[in-house]
Amino acid sequence: MGRTNLLLNIAYGLAREGAFVAIADWDLHAPGLTTMERLFRPVSHDAPEDFPKDKDIREGVLDYLGAFLDPDATVPDPATMAQPTRLGAEARQRDSSFAGDVWFIPAGRFDPSDAQQEFHQQLLAVQSRNLGGWWADYRSGASGGEKSPVGVAIRFKEQVGLVEHPELRDAREPSKRRRPDFLLLDSRTGMTEIGDLVLGAGLADRMVLVTGFNDQNMAGLEAAVRDLQSHIEIGQLHSRLILVASPVPQGEEATKRERFQRLTTLLGALARRQKGLTERIPEVHLIPYHPLIALTEDLMLEKYPESDPARAMRKSSSRSRARPGWL
Repeated sequence: MGRTNLLLNIAYGLAREGAFVAIADWDLHAPGLTTMERLFRPVSHDAPEDFPKDKDIREGVLDYLGAFLDPDATVPDPATMAQPTRLGAEARQRDSSFAGDVWFIPAGRFDPSDAQQEFHQQLLAVQSRNLGGWWADYRSGASGGEKSPVGVAIRFKEQVGLVEHPELRDAREPSKRRRPDFLLLDSRTGMTEIGDLVLGAGLADRMVLVTGFNDQNMAGLEAAVRDLQSHIEIGQLHSRLILVASPVPQGEEATKRERFQRLTTLLGALARRQKGLTERIPEVHLIPYHPLIALTEDLMLEKYPESDPARAMRKSSSRSRARPGWL
């Protein structure tokens, strides 16, 4: 189970327990969530026959970033970008005990049937504006205000927090509409400036890093953890980071034990020792492999709730549910 599939399952699990969940696709180089039909807006019963039921092409994260870089552009409001999804609507119709909802902000106007020309042009325009230079200024202490990468990310986070669901009202304050309990961001780590923007600007209160046990994944995990440590104070890693190993295959027990030991040894070596403190390393959650993960996009928590992967994900989502925030 990869990062995107895991995020979608966690969103479903949180909403199943009553949370209002917003998802944003920040994986601008491979916007998988944006192409998933279950995250398209629900089709109204009174929609015309020619309504494009197979597409939901609208402004998203890339339009937001591009507008910030263009002095003549109007910056779209992320709160209005968040729209209800077929996932949430269908779950609530099918199951009366499904108490929450799932809304979605796409990566942008991504149309797989049209060679994504507009999307690619927008992405190239954003990348050509030297985001790396922004980061150099930020890390050196230079102030860039709202036009800095930090300002851009913080404004996005704050405005999505203003999304108001017209149906899910807070029982403690019935007169007020309920804001999202969770914002889940799908973003890749590694040497991408967009990933740095999410990671370095503190856009996420907690980060979930999904890794495998092979050498390539461990090298990437080490780089991601070291990068994260450069942005946060010592002592925060255990509370800010969740590690997930997925998918973990059945069998090969001796090899799994050896690889898990290598992973824990690596994490121990990454622990910082400063100011008289030794950094606590987060525990690793294991998500077992299931053949259907490779064959379908069915949500394990929804369709196969008693499977081993679903049990493992319920454990993770329940821990997250106790601490609402941006993930």
